[in-house]
Amino acid sequence: MLDGKTIAITRSKDDATEFISLAEQNGATPIPLPTIELVSKGEKIVDEFLESIKEYNPDYSIFMSSKAVKLLFDTAKQAGKFESLQLAVANTIVMSVGPKTTTALENEGIKVNHQPTTYSSVGVGEEFTTLHAVGKKVIIPRSGASTPFLKELLNKIGINVLEIHLYDVCTFRDTTQWNGFRELFSQNKVDGVVFTSVSSVRGFFDIMSKDYETETLLDNLAKLSVVSIGPFTADELKKFNVKNTVAEVHTIVGAFDSMKNTLIDSKTKLNYLYSPPQSPIISKRLFAFVVTEDIADKSSESNFTSNALELSLMCSEIPNLAPIITPATAGLFRMNLVATFAMLQSCFFEMVSNTSNNSWNNSHPPHS
Repeated sequence: MLDGKTIAITRSKDDATEFISLAEQNGATPIPLPTIELVSKGEKIVDEFLESIKEYNPDYSIFMSSKAVKLLFDTAKQAGKFESLQLAVANTIVMSVGPKTTTALENEGIKVNHQPTTYSSVGVGEEFTTLHAVGKKVIIPRSGASTPFLKELLNKIGINVLEIHLYDVCTFRDTTQWNGFRELFSQNKVDGVVFTSVSSVRGFFDIMSKDYETETLLDNLAKLSVVSIGPFTADELKKFNVKNTVAEVHTIVGAFDSMKNTLIDSKTKLNYLYSPPQSPIISKRLFAFVVTEDIADKSSESNFTSNALELSLMCSEIPNLAPIITPATAGLFRMNLVATFAMLQSCFFEMVSNTSNNSWNNSHPPHS
């Protein structure tokens, strides 16, 4: 299907095994690009976590990456405190952001109680809206480079959050591994790049800007397919003026599927920075994100009442949309609304399938 295509991913070879396998199974050539390094804070992270569990007494612990799980438990083993850590985590209700993190926790003997259906911060927030957890306390061990979105979202729901920063990130230093990619990139022989985190976007530009002028770098990126694993990564790419497709499922498999779709049929590419449709007959995917973008623009930093009213008016043709307009999703910033409403594509698909060309011309949201 992808014979002859060359696709890069912003992960090291060890971390990109799943992607490499998928690419090779589809006849593509994968290029792993290590963009960041983890800078651990040492054994003190275990003591800090255990002390926080004791003093804060959280009801829930949330793990947002397999890296955080591995780092915390490996450090505990080295410090001879594995059993203490295992018991401390087991005494909380454990939530994992996704299947890879769940597997990492289970490998350490930890039972995972909850895993959202959408593997992202938004999905975690959505999961908590079903748990009646107002007033509960949550502890989240994670990267110091993480965005404040999840903490702010859970606070809006009424949940108290304590974040423990286990490590920081820096740009990958040994860029000799990038030599082959640089050569192909300069010759426009790279067909796509998958970005897997906000930090990987920053690392990519830190590394590539040493060898390319900004204009040249952006021009070359514009000639290939760019996929972001989720909305926050997409928003970071947008800051660098890079058009990209947001993976519908925020996993490596989901990102690969999105890349495959864009390479097979570039005409239906879902760009985060979209272009207005040239005719009333457009793809259902594009329509979903056009509506999402317009909703976000109109609802930025609004309160719940006006937000819910605006969304209801714009999407009145979709009866099953109303239940999701709650204080947990309304009143969020523009980027967060994009992240939330990107999950509602199935609703928008239904509206598109029932909308004639004439009604589309009369009812589609305006473009700026």
